Amino acid sequence: MVKIYMFIKIAGQWDEELLKANFWEQEVKAILQIPLASTHREDKLIWHYDRRGKYSVISGYMVACMKKQRENGMEGSSTQDGTSLWKKLWNLQVPNKIKFFLWRCIWGFLPSKQNLYHRRILNSPIHPCCGKKVESVIHAIWACNEVKAIWSLSPWSANRHEWRITSFKELWQAVIVVSSKKEVDLFAFLCWDIWNDTNNLLFQGRSLESVSMFNKALAYQTEFYSVNPAPICSHNRQGPSHSCVNWHAPLDGQYKINVDGATKLAGAQAMELIAAKEGLQFAYDLGFHDIMLEMDAQGVVDRINSNEECFEAEGNLVEDIKEMQGWFRSYSYNWQR
Repeated sequence: MVKIYMFIKIAGQWDEELLKANFWEQEVKAILQIPLASTHREDKLIWHYDRRGKYSVISGYMVACMKKQRENGMEGSSTQDGTSLWKKLWNLQVPNKIKFFLWRCIWGFLPSKQNLYHRRILNSPIHPCCGKKVESVIHAIWACNEVKAIWSLSPWSANRHEWRITSFKELWQAVIVVSSKKEVDLFAFLCWDIWNDTNNLLFQGRSLESVSMFNKALAYQTEFYSVNPAPICSHNRQGPSHSCVNWHAPLDGQYKINVDGATKLAGAQAMELIAAKEGLQFAYDLGFHDIMLEMDAQGVVDRINSNEECFEAEGNLVEDIKEMQGWFRSYSYNWQR
């Protein structure tokens, strides 16, 4: 039986020659990107379907849904062919609840009358607004004549008549191709409002008023943008962005070490952690006793400062850094934009 430790020469280094003798070239490149701890550590179980390595109910639910879709021969949100589709979704500048709502729309997981009828919860699948067609997700949000006036005010007024859309997934794929980023955000807000106002019609007897609904979506988008502005900080290596400078001097008797990591050989978080280790080693070699380590990766700073065990792929690097802290009389880690 071959075990992982056999491919490690010394702590923190892979035996590249041995890897090349046992794996294909592409596999060797992938293995070499996996960061190793500087000292021996006990093995531990992680939930690799979640970025933080911890199981949660929602991550388990999403894995179960993707498994079911693969069994039915459908594309999952983790496949290469759907990378652009899902990347656009999760990068939307909208509330997280709307992102998850759209994810459910794409998979057809909303409690539409069609779905509830198939589960024998309702006696009829007919859409309550028009009273004619089956209420599928795509019909309720896009195709029903009752929402036609709302979409006629949108950037996709002409597209609504040209596109032959049969599912919400097809609609989403079409929208992200022809629309700007701001328009795609608006599309998300509109879908959210249409679905919720349709429910208000059903349960509270309120009417669907196209102009007010469209203006409400615009107002929601404007308000969200005002309190959640898009990042404007530039990380262009060719020159600094003066709008992002937020440097502060260290305390008396304290030394500040600024670190940053960039390479094509490993993930961004791994390289930031490696840069942090190098910074600590540099400070120790120079005989510093009181240090402040500063970097521009907020997520890395949060992980180092956390008292919880890190189950991510880079967890070994985080633990290395925490052990190195014992070298110093005082230390702190700061995030600087």
